[in-house]
Amino acid sequence: MLPMIATLEELQQVRQILDAEKAAMGRADDVKLGIMVEIPSAALLSNLLAEKAEFFSVGTNDLTQYTLAMDRGNPNLAKQVDAPHPAVLVVIANQASTSRTEAIGTECSIPPTDDGQRLLSDID
Repeated sequence: MLPMIATLEELQQVRQILDAEKAAMGRADDVKLGIMVEIPSAALLSNLLAEKAEFFSVGTNDLTQYTLAMDRGNPNLAKQVDAPHPAVLVVIANQASTSRTEAIGTECSIPPTDDGQRLLSDID
């Protein structure tokens, strides 16, 4: 699983490297390649990334921080970053819609709030 993938080109480059290393080792087995959806561009481009990724894992901590442009390490902001924000839920819902359309497995964890749990139930 790859972290911080922002573009399809990055994913394609990693796939090429992985395939070349498999060939160099004489391996023919299938290696599943997935990405962490933890930056807004990955969630918004998930339909393109689904062309090369076999699965997604939504990293809600980073995704929330980057979507809201807030430092989750700042004690004055931490409370706002910990709760599911409507903008973050929309970004995750967009990604979840792609997962359903493209039939790609997706893992996601959200703090246990009504909005967060409703979103998770919609993903399944």
